[in-house]
Amino acid sequence: MNRSGFWFVVPFLVLYAAFLIVPMVIGLGASVTDEGITGHAGFVGGANYAELFQDPAVWSSLGHTLIFTVVSTPAIVLVGLAMALLANRATPERWLYRLAFFAPYLLPCRWWC
Repeated sequence: MNRSGFWFVVPFLVLYAAFLIVPMVIGLGASVTDEGITGHAGFVGGANYAELFQDPAVWSSLGHTLIFTVVSTPAIVLVGLAMALLANRATPERWLYRLAFFAPYLLPCRWWC
């Protein structure tokens, strides 16, 4: 069995673990302690989560996030679909729609902002 492909994946796995897996495990570990600025960390188990779910500000912010997501996602999808349809039409002004869409990605900011 040829394992040469493994060495192409190793750099990704190292970075993935270093920047995603390890911080996530550290954060989950800290979430079950009463660690503060002083560094004293006593184990409290799920008490932090019980306090979190009893806070009305948490439920309010979750509700606002849900409303924002439900309202903004269809609008973003529809605007993107409309722009894609305009840029793909076989009309003489098609170049203008494509330019308006791609110019911010192609031109440096100092030219247009």
